[in-house]
Amino acid sequence: MRKLVACASALLFTFGMTLPAMADTSATVVNVAQTQPQFTFQQAVEQAKKSSKPLRIAQLDLERSFEVRNYLGDSVMHTYQTTSQIGYARDQQYYGAFMGLNQADTAWNMNKRNLEAQEDAVVMQTYQLYNGLLQAQDKVNNCKIRLTNAQIQYNNAFAASQVGTIDNPTFVQAKAARAAAEASLASAESALADAYQKFNNLMGLRAEARPVLVDRPAFEKMKVDDVDFAITKAVNESPTVWLAQKKVDLAEAAYTAYAYSLSGRTEPGKAKSIDIDKAAVAAMNTKEQMDKLVRTLYHGVKQLEEQYDSAKEQVAVAEENLRVAKLKFDIGIATKADVASAESKLVDAKESLLDIVIKHQNLVYAFSKPWAYAAVSS
Repeated sequence: MRKLVACASALLFTFGMTLPAMADTSATVVNVAQTQPQFTFQQAVEQAKKSSKPLRIAQLDLERSFEVRNYLGDSVMHTYQTTSQIGYARDQQYYGAFMGLNQADTAWNMNKRNLEAQEDAVVMQTYQLYNGLLQAQDKVNNCKIRLTNAQIQYNNAFAASQVGTIDNPTFVQAKAARAAAEASLASAESALADAYQKFNNLMGLRAEARPVLVDRPAFEKMKVDDVDFAITKAVNESPTVWLAQKKVDLAEAAYTAYAYSLSGRTEPGKAKSIDIDKAAVAAMNTKEQMDKLVRTLYHGVKQLEEQYDSAKEQVAVAEENLRVAKLKFDIGIATKADVASAESKLVDAKESLLDIVIKHQNLVYAFSKPWAYAAVSS
C-alpha cells in the first residue's frame, strides 16, 4: 500500500512539474505565431508601395521635375521682363527660355506617368509574390502528404518482398518512389524559403520573418465584350507607349530650339532631324510590342479559363474517391495504403487547380496593366 501511495505521489509530482512546462512551451509557440505579420492582399500592396525603393525614386523624380518646371517658368517671365537685348536677339533669348520651360513641362508630365507605371508594377509584383508564397506553402504540405503515401507504399512493398509476394523490380520501384518523394519535399522546402525571402524583400521585412497571408486567390472569369477594343484601350492607356511618344515630342522640341539658335551649334540640324526619326521608330516599336503582349496575355487568360472547369472536376472526382476509400477502410475492405494513395491523388488535383487559379488571377491583372507585367518580367 505504501508503495502504491509513493508511486502515485511520484506521478503527481512528475505531471505537476511537466504540464506547466508544456503549457509554457505552447504559449511560446502561440506568441511567436502572433508576432508574425499578417497581410491581406490589399495590405500587402500598401506595404510594398511603402517599401519600394524604385517607387520612392520615381516620386523624387516627379518632385524634382516639378521644381525645375516652376523655376524655368519664373525664368521665362524674368527673361522677358529684364533682358537688355532688342529685336531678334531678344526674341531668340526669350524663345530659348520658353523652349526650356516646354521641355521641363514635358519631363514633369513624363515623370507623373512613370510614377503611375511604377505603382502598377509594384501591384503586379505583389500579385506574383503573394500568390507565389501561397503556392509554395501549399506545395510543401502536398509534398508531405505524397511522402506519407510513398512511405506507406514502400513499407507494404518491403513486407511483401520479405515473404516473396512481389518481385524485386516492384520493390525497387517503391523504394525509388519514396526517394523521389523525399527529394521533392526537400526541393519544395527550399522553394518555400526562397518565396519567403522574395516576399519579405518586397514588404521590407526581416529575412527571418514568416508572414501569415490571409487571402486566397479566387477564380472569376474575365469579361471582355469586344476583344479588339479592349486590346486597343490597354495599349493606348499604356504609360510605356505614352512615354515613348513623348520622347518624340522632346526630340521635335530639341530640333526646333536648335534650328532657332544661331550660336553654340556642335552638329548639323539634320542630326537633330534624325533624332526625331529614331524616337518615332522607337515609339512605333514600343506600341507594336505592347499590342503583341496584350494579345498574348488575353489568349493566356482564355486558355486558363478553358482548363479551369476540367481541373475543378478532377478535384471533385479525387474527393469522391478519397471518401469511398475511407469508407471502405472503415468497413475493412480497403487498406491504409489505399487511403494514402487517394489522399495523394487529391492533393495532385488540388495543386493543379490552384496553379490555374493563381496564373489566371495574375494574368487578368496583367491584361489590364500590361506595362506592369512587362516591367516585372524584364
